[in-house]
Amino acid sequence: MSKRHFDDARSELARQFGQPPGFYDVVWRILNSVVAAGRPAADVENAYREMARVASFERKDPRPHLAHALATSLQAMKMRGVKRVAISSYAGAPDSSTCEACRSLHGTKLDIDEALATLPIPNKCTDVGGWCRCEYAPA
Repeated sequence: MSKRHFDDARSELARQFGQPPGFYDVVWRILNSVVAAGRPAADVENAYREMARVASFERKDPRPHLAHALATSLQAMKMRGVKRVAISSYAGAPDSSTCEACRSLHGTKLDIDEALATLPIPNKCTDVGGWCRCEYAPA
């Protein structure tokens, strides 16, 4: 994202709102444009992760956006032919910042279609401010 991209989004929102938008309003507009543009899965996944971060900054629940990021990751793995995935808590090594819910799922293996249907992560973590650090990895 360039300054020009940010300024264009800010100008567009100012016209729409009839007043200058807030910083996070501009960020949301840009991230939503990445998701809507049909960009590569990695870009969409990263946009959803940034949406989660912004939601957290705004004291909102980041989990819906993390769930979209994880589902995008699963869909990309499925497109590459991955059949099974394992849940990995932070970097594959649970540490003192890993909540009990994440520790209990670490190493769980699922059929990729089951993971997509049930989305067992993100958890409602208690030890890291509600931010689930679990990921899927090919099994």
